[in-house]
Amino acid sequence: MVRVKHFLDTQDHDDGKRLWVEPLGLTKDLQEMCHVDVVLNELGPPVKLAKWFERHPDDYDRFRAAYHGWLAHGPFRRALQGLARASAHESFTLLHQGDSPNENTASALAEFISELEAYNGQDDSAIESAADEQEDNGVDDLELLDTGEEAGADSSDDEGSGETGLDETGPEDSRA
Repeated sequence: MVRVKHFLDTQDHDDGKRLWVEPLGLTKDLQEMCHVDVVLNELGPPVKLAKWFERHPDDYDRFRAAYHGWLAHGPFRRALQGLARASAHESFTLLHQGDSPNENTASALAEFISELEAYNGQDDSAIESAADEQEDNGVDDLELLDTGEEAGADSSDDEGSGETGLDETGPEDSRA
């Protein structure tokens, strides 16, 4: 079972492993204080997408669609499939730093893992097809997220600059 919690929430006995899934890492002190077992910042959204979502928290659906597309087409598919298989027989908790308990990085990732679990045993084309359906709903995530920026890199882009592929009007409106 996959649980979602804010990283400052109290650790419960049924949390299982507590996994940090935001794009930026944690200090050792904070990991210990918050009982974080594993830091998986590579599974967090690209930094520019995360920053865009911080500026546009009411646009969760677009964030989730772009993030799911990035996950489906990204380099960590096997790790995600492993988490999906593990979720069938063990509990773990995805930890986020967002303000909303329901619309955050960990919730979006938990939903993606749940979808992978549903596709378990099918080939990769079924997963890509599900991501492509989201793209057909108005989010072309691959163009958006091809920023060349590595997770954890600092970005000083101004809000709405268009360089991230995510501006004030939404993810798909800033393609050049």
